[in-house]
Amino acid sequence: LQINMDNEQGGEDAVLEINGLQTTRKTNTFTTNGVTFTLHGVTAEGFDGTATTVTVAHNIDGVFNSIKAFVDKYNEVIAAINDKLNEQRYSDYYPLTDEEIEEGKLTDTQIDKWQEKARSGLLKNDSLLRGTVYAMRNVLASVVTGLTGKVTVTKSSQSVTTVANSLSVIGITTGDYRENGKLHLDENQLREALQSNPEAVMELFTKSSEVTAEQGLAYRLYDTINHEISKITDKAGRAGSLVDNSVIGKTIAQLDKDMYKLEDKLAQLEDRYWRQFTAMEKAIAQLNQQSMWLVQQFMNG
Repeated sequence: LQINMDNEQGGEDAVLEINGLQTTRKTNTFTTNGVTFTLHGVTAEGFDGTATTVTVAHNIDGVFNSIKAFVDKYNEVIAAINDKLNEQRYSDYYPLTDEEIEEGKLTDTQIDKWQEKARSGLLKNDSLLRGTVYAMRNVLASVVTGLTGKVTVTKSSQSVTTVANSLSVIGITTGDYRENGKLHLDENQLREALQSNPEAVMELFTKSSEVTAEQGLAYRLYDTINHEISKITDKAGRAGSLVDNSVIGKTIAQLDKDMYKLEDKLAQLEDRYWRQFTAMEKAIAQLNQQSMWLVQQFMNG
């Protein structure tokens, strides 16, 4: 290749000024005060000694899309839970036992349809699930105290400025009772709120505090969901857990013990009956022999 090492040139650090302070960087891409810079070269203004102005603005579209995605996902969860709470129960369809499945009287399709009917409505009007929905709705309908940031939005063709301390202020409201807690988003109002004061909107969701009433709604909802999940796992257990100390798990374990004891009693009872029947058969055989002997004696007499 005939490379001449005498002509080798080492890399140099990037030299720049930020807010009048000269600094160097070993790479052309770096982050300062939350802003990522990528240096490609010296601008035309730079050759004249003129500073290049970098304007940083809030990513309104990004925040808007995140809030909209949150509303959509929340509505999906609420709809799924409400479907289970209102699912029809088919009391005539009991779960098939292993023996019934192995008999082969039903096809795989028939078994699947039967089991689907048997599982339907198992959570109908379940108190824990209904309590979870209520708790989530209560959080999102509440007010975050201690906030001072205000937003300006249009309501009834009028510009209104108010503290952003609830979802309704930024355009997120709850439908009527028939919608079971579904959220409705006024996209225009949310955009107006973000454009007027994005920090106030973010505080509504993310404010950190030791006092529950002063916590942002995202933190409060997270804590509420974890609390409700704990109540559900306390009752139903956790999938894949080696030790099941849940209420249902303990109940099933007790039922297994009761069934084992009952099976043991049935086995003992069956054994006793067999011994009694065997003794009765022997006694009957002896009586028959004695009867035959008596008959013979009478006939010979």
